[in-house]
Order: sequence, then structure tokens, then C-alpha cells
Amino acid sequence: MISSFLTQAICYSNIIALLTLSLTLTYMTTKVPNFMQGSFAMVGTYVAAGVYYLLHVHPYYSLPLECIVGALVGVAVYYLIIRPLIKRGASVIMLMIATFAGDFVLCGLLFIYANYLQDLGIQVRPLWYAPDFSLAGVPVLLIFSLLSIVILYLILFIVLYKTKFGTAIRAAVENPSLAQTLGVNLEAVRVFSWALSGLLSAYAGVLWPLIPSVSITDPSYGSAQLPLIFASSIVGGLDSLIGAIIGGYIIGFSQIYLPYLTGYTELGYVFPLIIMVIVLLICPKGVGDIIERALLGKKAPSRRV
Repeated sequence: MISSFLTQAICYSNIIALLTLSLTLTYMTTKVPNFMQGSFAMVGTYVAAGVYYLLHVHPYYSLPLECIVGALVGVAVYYLIIRPLIKRGASVIMLMIATFAGDFVLCGLLFIYANYLQDLGIQVRPLWYAPDFSLAGVPVLLIFSLLSIVILYLILFIVLYKTKFGTAIRAAVENPSLAQTLGVNLEAVRVFSWALSGLLSAYAGVLWPLIPSVSITDPSYGSAQLPLIFASSIVGGLDSLIGAIIGGYIIGFSQIYLPYLTGYTELGYVFPLIIMVIVLLICPKGVGDIIERALLGKKAPSRRV
């Protein structure tokens, strides 16, 4: 039987990997480091909490609703913030700062919603759920999160490399101006990416508080985890999907296991950042690049799986 500690480490790493995938998607299509990624996840967390306490529907069963809300939030952010700035010729730095400011707005809205639930007598600060289900002694969250990573990666791989729309997305990533000249709808590509990013983040946010070791005290929890999400993306490679998953596991396990092994439990946030620096020194393009070169040879193509 898998130990409780290892189970929590795997589940936590799966959540970080899902959020890193979300960050990678938006970066691949718009080259914008999205500082709203953590709050995107909290949208799923607190919508699921409201459904759970008001309608008594377990988060597993209400996942479709949270995913839809997350996708709508991603699209809203694109149309309200990203798209107007792109049309005005904003630089990547300006877009990045805009998402940083947008994070404060979204986090504030989530605080209003959480306070409303609190006024109704619902305990969401901190957020607490009853113990998770088990299947033959194995936590359902472990099975669910692992299957989610595998299935989502396969779906993304098929969409990006086995469909015409995926070809359009990759063309838009490589050369947006040329892709638009050839008839690729950049607007559709960007909307799809931000919607999918919001969906995946909300999905991860629903599962996050089900991990016993995770204590979500308020909606700012997601923003506080942003350094880990960025560290995971950098370790894996900013535009590599497989690297995002591997980076999620490296950062997730380093945060959970290294403090335990060394006895320095207060350094949970330090170890992942140290690993990020080491990876940058060894392989500036991330471990995803190492994997591609190992599988495809030294002349690996620029595409990222």
C-alpha cells in the first residue's frame, strides 16, 4: 500500500503539473507569462466549495460546472485584458504586468464571493472538506489526478499534432504573421488557448483542497503558489507540454520530500527555487529540451510535445 506521505506528494505534484500545463498553453500562443494562473485555480476551488456546501454535491461530481466557469474566466481575461493590449501593440512586459494587475482584481472578486459564503454560515476561510473516498485502500484523488494527467496530455497531443486546428496553433506559435497570411485564425487560436488554460486551472483548483496537507485559508492561496508554478514551467521548459508535467513532478516532490528528508520543513519554498536555478545553469531551455534531444537526437526539431 502506498504511504500517505507519498500519496500526498504525488497528488500535489499532479496539481502543480496541471497548473504548469495551463501556464505553458498561454505562453505558447501569446508569449504572455500569466500571473493570474493561481487565481484561475481558485475560481474552481471556490465555485466547487459553494456547490458543495449549498447543494451538497461533492467536488468530483460538480467538476463540469467548475471547468465551464474556469473556461469562461479565461476567455473573459483574454477579451478584457490581453486582446485590447495586443491590438495596441503592447510588449510582452506590458502584457505580463497587465496579468499581474488582473490577478489582484480576480483575487478581490473571489474574496467578495468567499465573504458572501462566510456570511451564509459556510466555513470557507479556511476551506475544509471531509476525508476523501478510497478505492481498495487507494485514495480516489490519487487515481483521479494520475488519470487526469495522462488523459489530458494525450488529448493535448492529439489536438496539437493530429488535427488541422493543432497545425494552425503550432503555425501561430512559430510565426504569427506568416500564419495569419496563410489564413490561420489567430483570434480563434488565442481564445481556445486561454479558455483551455482557465478550464485546466479550475480543474486543478477543484482537486487542490482535497489533498489533506493543503490548507487553503483564503482566495490568495493560489497567488501565493505562483512562484512554484513558474519554477515548474521554467524547469520543464516554458513551451514544452511534456516538460510541464515533468517540471511539475520535480517541483512538487522537491517541496514535499526535501524538507522532510533534510529536517528543514520551513524551507518548503526554497528547495524548488534552488532546483530551478540548478536546472537553468545546466539546461537553460529546461528538461523538456533534454528529453527531446535524447529521443530525437542532437538536431531535434523545435516542436514541443
